[in-house]
Amino acid sequence: MVKYIFVLPLALLLIFSGCATVNVYNANPSFETVDNEYFDLLIEPQPSAGHYYFNAFRFVLTNKTSRPLSIVWEESYYLLNGRKNGQFGWEGMTFEKLKEIRRNPYVAIKAGDTLTGVVFPLKMLARLSLSERARLGESRPEDQFAMGPLPQGKNGMLLTVRADGKIIQETVVFEIGMTPMNYPPK
Repeated sequence: MVKYIFVLPLALLLIFSGCATVNVYNANPSFETVDNEYFDLLIEPQPSAGHYYFNAFRFVLTNKTSRPLSIVWEESYYLLNGRKNGQFGWEGMTFEKLKEIRRNPYVAIKAGDTLTGVVFPLKMLARLSLSERARLGESRPEDQFAMGPLPQGKNGMLLTVRADGKIIQETVVFEIGMTPMNYPPK
């Protein structure tokens, strides 16, 4: 009888401690750059903190001209499988900032300056549950949402910039895929 007391938990431990499969996302290419006469642009899919998927893009734009240029956010789009799929939000975005961008969609970048940030597709926002909001202690309306994962397939950005009275559009696309991996690795 005593023998079964030790053998049964050991057998259960061996059965349930097997490898679990975790889906790990990857991006090809891992980052993309654009270099034209007006600006340098770097865009890179960003992994979600504590998860195995991407939910945003790191965005770095440097003005190469001697004059200010503007990002036109109202004409810049998240691309999913070659189609426009909504617009972008950014970390720290509030409803007031979103209203301001709707009134004035041009974000100016001075000559020689660099704008850096993390942007995400607004359509990928998910509302947090009441219990999750309570656990986090968030009370502002903006804190009721979390960035959802970018889906598998072609994800990217159509960026619109205004420089010297001209409209410049650049497209950057990544193939986001998923690889099942055993966890813990052997």
